[in-house]
Amino acid sequence: MSSNAVAGDQIGRKWLGAGNQGCRRGKTFVRSGRPGTGGVPDLAPKVSGWVHVATFGCSSVLTSAAYGTPGSSCFKLSDSDINKKMAANEIKIDFGSGKPSLYAQLVYADGKPRVFTIKSHVARWRFSETSSWLGPCGHPSQNTNYYLFHIKASSRNGPCQNGNYENAVYSDGFKNRDGSNFFPATGFSSNFKMYVKT
Repeated sequence: MSSNAVAGDQIGRKWLGAGNQGCRRGKTFVRSGRPGTGGVPDLAPKVSGWVHVATFGCSSVLTSAAYGTPGSSCFKLSDSDINKKMAANEIKIDFGSGKPSLYAQLVYADGKPRVFTIKSHVARWRFSETSSWLGPCGHPSQNTNYYLFHIKASSRNGPCQNGNYENAVYSDGFKNRDGSNFFPATGFSSNFKMYVKT
């Protein structure tokens, strides 16, 4: 082993011995083994998370353009900026006040992923990040009639329905149809915040 490699290895051992851990669960963290690098990380930790991209405080957010500012009660990034931030085609709607959050994976009726658009189409969904995906549930003549997504189910746990139950965002906000309890809250509210998975 060269003297540079030995020196690098010794520095790396001291660095790790000082409480620095390698490859922690849930993070991509790579330590260098190349001579002379001192064992410092090659890459910063890469951790998936959620980024706030919209607040549904008013109907003005139902546009493909940007609206408002992040701290306001009515705000949305443009569709193109939302897609730049989004990974795995996943969004989360936090309804606030201890209500369950809706997790949605944006897909077409055949299950293939799609980009975010304010215009609706179907989506897979779940109300817990650790649950299995449900859906998609829609109808070919209805899927693009609304905003964000169209989920044709009689309850949060399904099943898919052939008729009625057009749960979606309408011009007057989130709406459950035909006695469904799909959304835990309806209308528009500054408590309703949308995040994308990064």
